[in-house]
Amino acid sequence: METETELTEEGARGVVETVKNLKVVDARTYELMGNGVLLLRKAKKFFEDRARPRIAEAWQHHRNLVADLAKDVDPIEDARKYGDKQLGDYDAEQTRLANLEQARLQAEQKKREDEERKQLAALAKKAGEKELAKEILAAPSAEPVIVVQKDVPKIEGISFSQRWDFEITDWAKIPARFHRMEKNPKGEWSCKCMKDLGSEVERLKDTANIPGVRVFKVSGVRGRG
Repeated sequence: METETELTEEGARGVVETVKNLKVVDARTYELMGNGVLLLRKAKKFFEDRARPRIAEAWQHHRNLVADLAKDVDPIEDARKYGDKQLGDYDAEQTRLANLEQARLQAEQKKREDEERKQLAALAKKAGEKELAKEILAAPSAEPVIVVQKDVPKIEGISFSQRWDFEITDWAKIPARFHRMEKNPKGEWSCKCMKDLGSEVERLKDTANIPGVRVFKVSGVRGRG
């Protein structure tokens, strides 16, 4: 086998088969195998040392390419985030205005219906139809449900997403059922509080009412390039 001073590329490659073809059956082959294993380590180091400058050069080239890309992409990404926020804010505001108008119109409709019901019920009572008067007042609305759509143009390729998130406002108030511990296959314990809170908020959304936790909606913009 090659010694440290004689180690060449050919020797470094050849020692693999030499060791693989060797079987320890006595003291001599034991010693040969020991030297062979040591030589394998030196062979590995031989190729690592030879490749290290090229790897470093390639890594530096990679870093330079990533930096060059960032110079082009970062301003684009900043502008996209700004545009997404503008779109999201406008959409949220139009949704708020539409909901207010819808509530106003529904309140007017209900007021008008209540007045009409009272007038009809009064006529029924006057005619001696007390049961009919009760039915008139209790009958469900026959008017179509008023729905006001938000005034936002449809742009192909752009859509809005909404999800519910949370933040801890007071750890001491969080219910004990969320203080769950779990052991992983390695036997390590970890707290699943945040995971369980997230699942609860995702399930209940705006109806989630957890002491010590503030629930809020997060809107996002999705677009296809």
